[in-house]
Amino acid sequence: MEFGGGSFPGPRVLAPSVIWTHRGDSIFFLNGPGYRIDKHAGGSVVSSIRRSVDPIDVTRQMAVRGAEFGPGPYGMFMRRFGLEAEDIVAAVGYEEQVSPVLSMVAAPGGRLWVTRSTDGMTPRIVDILDSSGGYAGSFELPGVPVAFISDSIFAGLRLEETGEPIVSLYRLTDADSDREPTTESGAAANPPVPTSSGFREFRDCLECPVMVELPPGEYVMGRGAHEEPDPGNPPPPEWLVEAQNPPTEVRIAYPFAIGKHEVTFGEWDLCVDAGGCTYVPGDNGWGRGDRPVINLARPDVDQYVTWISERTGQAYRLPSEAEWEYAARGGTTTTRYWGDGPGAGMLTCEGCPGRRWEHRNTTPAGSFPANPFGLHDTIGNVTEWVADCWNATHEGNPGDGSARTENSPWWQDGACERPVKRGSSWSSYSWSVTAAFREFYHPGPWNERETMTGFRLVRLIASDPAEAPTLESHSRRQDQP
Repeated sequence: MEFGGGSFPGPRVLAPSVIWTHRGDSIFFLNGPGYRIDKHAGGSVVSSIRRSVDPIDVTRQMAVRGAEFGPGPYGMFMRRFGLEAEDIVAAVGYEEQVSPVLSMVAAPGGRLWVTRSTDGMTPRIVDILDSSGGYAGSFELPGVPVAFISDSIFAGLRLEETGEPIVSLYRLTDADSDREPTTESGAAANPPVPTSSGFREFRDCLECPVMVELPPGEYVMGRGAHEEPDPGNPPPPEWLVEAQNPPTEVRIAYPFAIGKHEVTFGEWDLCVDAGGCTYVPGDNGWGRGDRPVINLARPDVDQYVTWISERTGQAYRLPSEAEWEYAARGGTTTTRYWGDGPGAGMLTCEGCPGRRWEHRNTTPAGSFPANPFGLHDTIGNVTEWVADCWNATHEGNPGDGSARTENSPWWQDGACERPVKRGSSWSSYSWSVTAAFREFYHPGPWNERETMTGFRLVRLIASDPAEAPTLESHSRRQDQP
């Protein structure tokens, strides 16, 4: 590059940095544009940590922003020589792919905290890896952890929009605490760090989805008397409003685990690679990796359920409607887990306020705050298949958490003509993106595919299988007592 009569060997915009940390005599290096961290000891690679998060494809728009605000010397040169970011990009080019990993730091207890991004520059999520490299969970953070005061208090570095660096002390607190996450000075962390639900999170294998173990509980399924449908254009059809009635008491007497996120393309593609899934769904050009998998029919989902169950030796399945809504509400009684209104910056949908995503598509898993149970995207992003077959209302629901299949009028010759979906999606009207909203795929049957629908898994926890319902033993016909 030529600057004021001189030249400068400028690197490409978003050129990779050396990202590393150490723990004792071990050194951890990021290897390549994906999510691979090599552990070095004694001068040799002794192990590698991998996660199914794809590299980030860089667009020219991202490169221009990277020249303006990203790492590298270009901000100074732009100010000094009156250059535009487009001039920099045209002169040096840019990386076509960058790693989602921005930094990593060794934490107390032998854990590794890995900060990752969805745009190659902005910190979004911190993954926690245990001492053996296994995934232990994630939380959102608008900065980079740089030092630890204790197991729960750490320093985080973030940049203001002006480029000014800000260091704050954060405390991770339990979700059932009455206190918000705070800085050590007592002021609210800005923005606050989402807290852990306090429930056990686990994954049964390296390629398995992260699961959250939920306790037994009671709640009222369906639309509460205080819940008025959001006004919309068009307004909600009356039959869809009535489908959320009557309010039905549900008592789930068994613990179960449910996916922290919707199953992602990265997780699905691992099933395909292993030969467990035969269908390769398209991503509509929106990206794979940590975006929720879409374009799946129920038989496709059944293949994944069978594969992950055989892979782990555990009983995975789809949630029932009652289990799904219990999990989606997260112990709340409002229309949505954060309140009754749509809420700015809480989800993406048609007409939702504060929409962060400019294009009509899915968002990467975990892009929005979790509910009080620690679950992401239970409403919005993609609609989710559940195990039930359609009934026009909640009338006759057994109230024990089990799915309704054969007792549906749409169960014909051993198959469901109207499988149920919950949660609504990126393309749904705001009045449908609630915990109570339910719909079916019309005209069915199980083998239809669409761009708005994905799924998340449930796994049984009870030590005695008889303590938890199965789909077969709790599918009752209407003429049964």
